[in-house]
Amino acid sequence: MLDLHQAYALVAAFLFLAGVLNVRERHWRVGLFWIVLAALFAGGDGVIHAHASGLRWPSELAGAGVLVLALLAPAVGRSPPAQRSATQRNASARRLGHRLFIPALLIPVITVAVTLGGAHARVAGRAVFDAKHGLF
Repeated sequence: MLDLHQAYALVAAFLFLAGVLNVRERHWRVGLFWIVLAALFAGGDGVIHAHASGLRWPSELAGAGVLVLALLAPAVGRSPPAQRSATQRNASARRLGHRLFIPALLIPVITVAVTLGGAHARVAGRAVFDAKHGLF
Protein backbone atom coordinates (compact mmCIF):
# COMPACT_ATOMS: atom_id res chain seq x y z
CA MET A 1 0.00 0.00 0.00
CA LEU A 2 1.30 3.42 -0.92
CA ASP A 3 0.95 5.66 2.10
CA LEU A 4 1.60 9.36 2.29
CA HIS A 5 5.15 8.98 3.62
CA GLN A 6 6.14 6.75 0.72
CA ALA A 7 4.57 9.16 -1.77
CA TYR A 8 6.63 12.02 -0.33
CA ALA A 9 9.75 9.82 -0.49
CA LEU A 10 9.09 9.10 -4.17
CA VAL A 11 8.60 12.80 -4.89
CA ALA A 12 11.81 13.61 -2.99
CA ALA A 13 13.74 10.99 -5.00
CA PHE A 14 12.37 12.38 -8.27
CA LEU A 15 13.24 15.96 -7.31
CA PHE A 16 16.73 14.91 -6.19
CA LEU A 17 17.30 13.15 -9.52
CA ALA A 18 16.16 16.28 -11.37
CA GLY A 19 18.65 18.32 -9.32
CA VAL A 20 21.52 15.92 -9.99
CA LEU A 21 20.80 15.92 -13.73
CA ASN A 22 20.77 19.73 -13.77
CA VAL A 23 24.06 19.87 -11.86
CA ARG A 24 25.58 17.41 -14.37
CA GLU A 25 24.58 19.81 -17.15
CA ARG A 26 26.25 22.65 -15.21
CA HIS A 27 22.95 24.37 -14.36
CA TRP A 28 24.11 24.95 -10.79
CA ARG A 29 21.36 27.19 -9.46
CA VAL A 30 18.54 25.15 -11.01
CA GLY A 31 20.09 21.93 -9.70
CA LEU A 32 20.49 23.40 -6.23
CA PHE A 33 16.84 24.50 -6.28
CA TRP A 34 15.61 20.95 -6.96
CA ILE A 35 18.00 19.40 -4.43
CA VAL A 36 16.89 21.79 -1.66
CA LEU A 37 13.25 21.11 -2.52
CA ALA A 38 13.96 17.36 -2.39
CA ALA A 39 15.54 17.77 1.04
CA LEU A 40 12.45 19.61 2.29
CA PHE A 41 10.19 16.83 1.01
CA ALA A 42 12.42 14.10 2.47
CA GLY A 43 12.85 15.76 5.86
CA GLY A 44 9.27 16.85 6.48
CA ASP A 45 8.39 14.12 8.98
CA GLY A 46 11.66 14.56 10.82
CA VAL A 47 10.99 18.28 11.23
CA ILE A 48 7.50 17.61 12.58
CA HIS A 49 8.73 14.99 15.06
CA ALA A 50 11.64 17.19 16.19
CA HIS A 51 9.30 20.14 16.71
CA ALA A 52 6.95 17.95 18.76
CA SER A 53 9.85 16.88 20.97
CA GLY A 54 10.95 20.47 21.55
CA LEU A 55 13.83 20.84 19.08
CA ARG A 56 13.61 24.08 17.13
CA TRP A 57 16.62 23.95 14.83
CA PRO A 58 15.10 21.51 12.28
CA SER A 59 12.17 23.88 11.80
CA GLU A 60 14.52 26.82 11.44
CA LEU A 61 16.64 24.87 8.95
CA ALA A 62 13.51 24.09 6.92
CA GLY A 63 12.62 27.78 6.99
CA ALA A 64 16.09 28.64 5.74
CA GLY A 65 15.58 26.08 2.96
CA VAL A 66 12.38 27.85 1.93
CA LEU A 67 14.26 31.18 1.84
CA VAL A 68 16.95 29.57 -0.34
CA LEU A 69 14.20 28.35 -2.68
CA ALA A 70 12.84 31.89 -2.91
CA LEU A 71 16.29 33.19 -3.84
CA LEU A 72 16.89 30.47 -6.43
CA ALA A 73 13.39 30.51 -7.96
CA PRO A 74 14.16 33.14 -10.64
CA ALA A 75 16.90 30.86 -12.01
CA VAL A 76 14.44 28.02 -12.60
CA GLY A 77 12.57 29.78 -15.41
CA ARG A 78 12.43 27.95 -18.69
CA SER A 79 14.37 29.16 -21.66
CA PRO A 80 12.26 29.69 -24.76
CA PRO A 81 12.23 26.68 -27.07
CA ALA A 82 13.95 26.86 -30.42
CA GLN A 83 11.51 28.22 -32.97
CA ARG A 84 10.77 26.19 -36.06
CA SER A 85 9.44 27.62 -39.26
CA ALA A 86 5.71 27.58 -40.01
CA THR A 87 6.19 24.97 -42.74
CA GLN A 88 8.03 22.66 -40.30
CA ARG A 89 5.28 23.08 -37.70
CA ASN A 90 2.54 22.39 -40.26
CA ALA A 91 4.35 19.31 -41.55
CA SER A 92 4.70 17.99 -38.01
CA ALA A 93 1.01 18.65 -37.27
CA ARG A 94 -0.03 16.84 -40.47
CA ARG A 95 2.23 13.89 -39.62
CA LEU A 96 0.88 13.58 -36.05
CA GLY A 97 -2.76 14.33 -36.89
CA HIS A 98 -5.19 13.81 -34.03
CA ARG A 99 -2.58 11.90 -32.01
CA LEU A 100 -1.35 15.36 -31.05
CA PHE A 101 -4.19 15.57 -28.50
CA ILE A 102 -3.52 12.24 -26.74
CA PRO A 103 -1.33 13.69 -23.92
CA ALA A 104 -3.90 16.41 -23.17
CA LEU A 105 -6.75 13.89 -23.11
CA LEU A 106 -4.90 11.39 -20.93
CA ILE A 107 -4.86 13.78 -17.96
CA PRO A 108 -8.65 13.85 -17.38
CA VAL A 109 -9.05 10.17 -18.32
CA ILE A 110 -6.43 9.05 -15.77
CA THR A 111 -7.83 11.44 -13.15
CA VAL A 112 -11.36 10.04 -13.52
CA ALA A 113 -10.07 6.43 -13.55
CA VAL A 114 -8.06 6.90 -10.34
CA THR A 115 -10.90 8.80 -8.65
CA LEU A 116 -13.50 6.16 -9.46
CA GLY A 117 -11.36 3.05 -9.22
CA GLY A 118 -8.59 4.02 -6.84
CA ALA A 119 -10.34 2.62 -3.78
CA HIS A 120 -10.44 -0.79 -5.47
CA ALA A 121 -6.90 -0.77 -6.89
CA ARG A 122 -4.85 -3.65 -5.52
CA VAL A 123 -1.41 -5.07 -6.29
CA ALA A 124 -0.61 -8.54 -4.97
CA GLY A 125 -3.70 -8.38 -2.77
CA ARG A 126 -2.72 -5.11 -1.09
CA ALA A 127 -4.43 -1.76 -1.60
CA VAL A 128 -2.45 0.71 -3.70
CA PHE A 129 -3.80 3.79 -1.92
CA ASP A 130 -4.18 4.17 1.83
CA ALA A 131 -7.85 4.75 2.62
CA LYS A 132 -7.18 6.47 5.96
CA HIS A 133 -5.86 9.59 4.18
CA GLY A 134 -9.24 10.25 2.65
CA LEU A 135 -8.23 10.13 -0.97
CA PHE A 136 -11.38 8.23 -1.90
